[in-house]
Amino acid sequence: MATADATAAAPRAVGEIVRGVVRAVRAFGVFVRVDGDDSGKDALMHRDDCGNDATFSRDDDDEAIKHALEYFYPVGHRVWGKVTSAREDERKPGTWRVALDASVVDQATGEDLDPVSYTHLTLPTILLV
Repeated sequence: MATADATAAAPRAVGEIVRGVVRAVRAFGVFVRVDGDDSGKDALMHRDDCGNDATFSRDDDDEAIKHALEYFYPVGHRVWGKVTSAREDERKPGTWRVALDASVVDQATGEDLDPVSYTHLTLPTILLV
């Protein structure tokens, strides 16, 4: 088995729109295998970033939340997401943790519904003194 180079570039750019397939659902979110990613790692779409269809309250238990997420995002379902974060996994150097947000992407077309969102994270910060 080949090991990834610890200095390898992030697999996806923040702000990029990607498509993938749901691999697992947990109470905290949905794991998505991004098309073209051969790393063997899935991106996480936190439950708060799964769209406006599923809403949760503090009183909802984990099973109810998982059941609701499975209804909207069953295993095998294709989904669009916007990369909100891509950082090296400190526990497994050379691998990356990628976070997705489906709430800002049209699920039928893949159109970015919030093209300004997250782009500020990739631009250099200019400090004026």
